[in-house]
Amino acid sequence: MPRPEHEPNEPRRRADEERGGHLLEPDPVWFHHEALLYEDELEYASGVGAFVREGVEAGEPVMVAVDARKAALLRAELGELAERVRFVDIRATGANPGRLLWVWREFEASHPGPIRGVGEPVWPERTADERAECHQHEALLNLAFKRRVRFRLLCTYDASGLHPDVISSVQETHPIVTERGVPSASPAYEPPPMAPPPPHDLSPVPERAIGLAIEPGSLAALRRIVAAEAERHGMSGPRVWDLVTAVHELAMNTLVHGGGRGSLRIWRTGHALVCEVKDKGVIENALVGRMRPDPTETSGRGVWLVHQLCDLVQVRSWKHGTTVRVTMALRY
Repeated sequence: MPRPEHEPNEPRRRADEERGGHLLEPDPVWFHHEALLYEDELEYASGVGAFVREGVEAGEPVMVAVDARKAALLRAELGELAERVRFVDIRATGANPGRLLWVWREFEASHPGPIRGVGEPVWPERTADERAECHQHEALLNLAFKRRVRFRLLCTYDASGLHPDVISSVQETHPIVTERGVPSASPAYEPPPMAPPPPHDLSPVPERAIGLAIEPGSLAALRRIVAAEAERHGMSGPRVWDLVTAVHELAMNTLVHGGGRGSLRIWRTGHALVCEVKDKGVIENALVGRMRPDPTETSGRGVWLVHQLCDLVQVRSWKHGTTVRVTMALRY
């Protein structure tokens, strides 16, 4: 079937035509996903400030999801224009990277006209597992917004302070990357995944992990054991019951959608507790849990709730089954 004249990867095609260092002009009809690699705060404030100022002066709603330090830099750079920008604390909203996509979806859905945003999903303190989920988030943005939307999103990365693997992965998830002030098309850009990745990239389950069967009639016992393990390792208050609720939802999914039987494993890693549910179900939607289910939808609500409750959620699925791993810090 022939492809339409314009397509979701239009920004990349346009960029491919202008590799000679010229300014890459985004097509205003499409989602335009860009990355800015900066070396210091001066380059950050200048590059992001110009991007935001252009949007504000054009009358576009602008949302900036960064930490408090970056927000202060941009407010100083923008002056009075900063009052017309919506600032979101990325470290609170996006502590679990799986919640970030919905932040942008809500913003896009609430404004019918052209919009733009700035986000910085990765910071130096992110764990390796969190960085992997941030990479997945960036890839899935291209899937979630592949329809016609007038949305420019600039994702910023500290090239001097982040792990080299993070910087190289930026090229895979952003059609346009600006480095040293020059935008160019990324030759490493990959189309977004339609389904969750296979589970092979998850770290091995330690031998000390507690193993439990998920089967009909087991839910009450599983909830008691999860609560007891959480409290034994020092977790307290609502976080215990958030974790218990998350595991309950995943176990219910196993019973209803995952073949009726599965396994639960629990272990401590550093200052967090990890619970992993594994079954023979297959998830075919890469966005499951990252987008709020429509009221008419009959599936996906459990994984959505799990994302809202836990500090980290890793969904992995392939033809032989699905693994969902959740992590909860022992102390908030």
